[in-house]
Amino acid sequence: MAQQVVAFTPTKGGLATTIAISAASTAVATALASTPVPNVRIYNSGAGVVFVAFGPSTTTAALSTSVPIAAGMTDVLGCSRQSYISVIYPTGGTATVYVTPGEGM
Repeated sequence: MAQQVVAFTPTKGGLATTIAISAASTAVATALASTPVPNVRIYNSGAGVVFVAFGPSTTTAALSTSVPIAAGMTDVLGCSRQSYISVIYPTGGTATVYVTPGEGM
């Protein structure tokens, strides 16, 4: 029997967190810290690929171990109810990533 896929729904009060990123990995506390959720919707508004990782405040995103999100793309990822997201923009320059906590895919 097939499982039903539930559309992504932001959590109540789950406003997007804006993260300004650069070539250095940046770990940021998000709304995940106050309201742990199973998934986040991430929008990469930059012109290049970003890499993301979830975990504690010491989490560091890296090209070899993190999830890539293409320029202009949105992805919903499971975050295992972690409080921090780390993002890196290895192509240089700066970009903005928007992270919205919620449930569903």
